[in-house]
Amino acid sequence: LKQLQPEMVVLQEQMKLNPPSSAQEQAAYARRMQQLQDKHGVKVFSTLLGPLAQIPIFLTMFWTLRRMADDFPSLQEGGTLWFQNLAEADPTYGLPILCSLSFWAMVEFGAEAQPPNPEQAERMKMFMRGMALLMLPVTVSMPSAVAVYWTTTNIVGLFQSALFRVP
Repeated sequence: LKQLQPEMVVLQEQMKLNPPSSAQEQAAYARRMQQLQDKHGVKVFSTLLGPLAQIPIFLTMFWTLRRMADDFPSLQEGGTLWFQNLAEADPTYGLPILCSLSFWAMVEFGAEAQPPNPEQAERMKMFMRGMALLMLPVTVSMPSAVAVYWTTTNIVGLFQSALFRVP
């Protein structure tokens, strides 16, 4: 996408200066954008395959941990630090806050693959910041085991993006 960006910015500037007035002109701009992507071998939807492939794994872990909290009594004494009972929600709200903060940190520091359009990148970042805020009330009622999993995954993802950032 970085090789494509200068030409894409030129095309976007042309669209701003001369906005399409008809559906045909809009389709022509879309064709030019598609030709530009084809020229550079960019397949926009292929960038979504990685995150989409992770969804079943994430959901499986989520459902498994929620079910384990009900089915395995050993989770009631298997915690550490302030969250001793992994089968219940954290009464101190420490894990939900940590989970939300670690997700927010991933959004702020791990945003390597931003769209070429800066306005779109900012909108996506704002949406993900909102998701970090929404994560707090969602995780408050979850078993601590789920919050530990999410927090750990977020922190590992943060370290992973930091490693990829090193030249």
